[in-house]
This record gives sequence, C-alpha cells and structure tokens, in this order.
Amino acid sequence: MTIITNTYQPEISVIVPVFNAEKTLIELNHRLHSTLKNSKFELEVIYIDDCSKDDSWKILTEIKTNHPETVKIIKLSKNFGQHQATLCGFTYAKGNYIVTIDDDLEQEPEIIPSFLKEHTDKKATVSYYIYKNKKTKIRNTLTKIFKFLARLDGKVNKGSSYRIINKSLVDEINKNNQTFVYIDELILWYISPEKINFIEVIPPPALQKKQSRYSAFGLIKMALYLILYSTTLPLRAVTLIG
Repeated sequence: MTIITNTYQPEISVIVPVFNAEKTLIELNHRLHSTLKNSKFELEVIYIDDCSKDDSWKILTEIKTNHPETVKIIKLSKNFGQHQATLCGFTYAKGNYIVTIDDDLEQEPEIIPSFLKEHTDKKATVSYYIYKNKKTKIRNTLTKIFKFLARLDGKVNKGSSYRIINKSLVDEINKNNQTFVYIDELILWYISPEKINFIEVIPPPALQKKQSRYSAFGLIKMALYLILYSTTLPLRAVTLIG
C-alpha cells in the first residue's frame, strides 16, 4: 500500500474510494475544492485508489502535487471493494465530520455545505443524502434484497454512499476487525436509528441520465458477502439444520 499524506488539520474530511475513475477525478477534485473554498470549514480530501487498472493513480499524484496541504492519496495493493477502501480512508481522516462520496460524479459535491448544515441542525450522528428514483430495475431489485436481508437480521438501514459521519463514530468503526465490512450495517452496531438522518431528493436531470459504473455482478457479490459476514443468517441456518 502506498500512502502520501500531510500534517494539515481540517474540519471536514471527504473520503473518495477510487476505481478506474481517470475520466472524472480532475473535475470531482475541482468541484470539491471550489465548493468548500469559501466556506468556514477547512477541508481535506482523501482519495483511496482501489487498485485501478487505468491512469487513476497518475492523476491522483498530479492532484496531490497541486493540492499538497488538502489532499491525501492512498493506493491499495489489490482491489478490496468500495466499503473496504472507504474504511481505509476512515483511518486517515482527521476532520470532525467525515463525508463519503463516490468518484463518478453521480453525487453533487456542491450540496456538501447545506448537507452538513442539516446534519448539524438535526444533531445527527450519521446523515445520508439519497437520490430517489434513480436506480435501474436490477439495482432496485438488489436494493430490495439488501433490505430484506437486513430485516431478517433485525437491522434496517436504507443507506447511501453519500454520507456524513461524526468523527466519534468513525473512531469506533476503526476498532472493528471484521474480514468483510458493510459500512451501513456496521453503523447500526454502534448507534440507534434515531441518530440517523435521511435526506431524500429527486436528482436533477443531468444526474438522472448518468449510469453507475458498478455492475450487477459486483452488487450481487456484495450481497453474498453481506450474508456471510455481516449477518447472523448463516448461524441461523446451521441452527435450523441442526
């Protein structure tokens, strides 16, 4: 694993798991810095390259050179998946508030200030920004499977990868040593649902036309890992079988 960090002390840490995102990284970084440049919050952006096969790491090193104080970049030795890459970013986050956002511009960096304001106004520990009616049929089906599994395991979290999490909770999550981590279910190990705030909006037309780079196979694989590692369903099955 390659790590290039700094000693800068921010108020907000933005974590971006990166995989084959050479076409979007420069614009994403520009929009993140432009959005928070005039805000009262000091910013750091942590990019975790999840062993990309394109020029993502090369672009990240250029971004780091141009923003030495506010950018950290980490390159993983193999592809661990979005949740594990995000968890890696947690361990390097210094801000009081940790924002997680995707690398593909499907989520608007420009709403971070208002997103954070609502998070603090509601005194939430975790807030999710959810775009409604944006998923394809296959993604909607897989989402229903996730929710069904969560209900069977006594957990309900209609999470999103666009999150704000208080540093105190991130510190607790960092103590976890699970082989597989599904962040949105792990959150419920530490806080009650009352501490979670959901913001649901209709995405603007430009975002409605975008298609996610995450494949159906990747989502199915995550669902299987969720069953095996993040729920009690295997144990229940063994108990029933005897």
